[in-house]
Amino acid sequence: MNIEISRGLDGFLFGMTEQELAAVIGAPDKIIVTDFGSRDLCYYNLQVVFKIEPANDNRLGWLSVYDPATTLGDVHPWRLPKDELLARLSEAFGEPFELDDYGEMESYNFREHMVELQYRLGRLDAFNFGVPYGDDDQPIWPTLPH
Repeated sequence: MNIEISRGLDGFLFGMTEQELAAVIGAPDKIIVTDFGSRDLCYYNLQVVFKIEPANDNRLGWLSVYDPATTLGDVHPWRLPKDELLARLSEAFGEPFELDDYGEMESYNFREHMVELQYRLGRLDAFNFGVPYGDDDQPIWPTLPH
């Protein structure tokens, strides 16, 4: 699978509904309803969590990718040393990362680009990313390719 920042994952686009996702990939293995009312659709074989957000009209607004075979263009994030991946993303985004340290888990955030890298015990555990927002705090949904 391939991560497309601001768009989605391998054709699963931000803005899709839970029903649209299920029509393409079937029912999730598990659904977790968060304290905020989001529905986290867990697909074990894909090693992905699709987050359906009520604040965004119950559309896909965030993805958590755990599959180390996933790529970001021609980059394999799970294969790169942390410092190298962070430097590449900082350069590509034109934005420095912010670190939130949770002990054994460190969260590196590129807030303008809605990207979060979670490292557990020094190893990339999750590549999380979401739909970007405009100046009006409304999501900028990706357009379908022509």
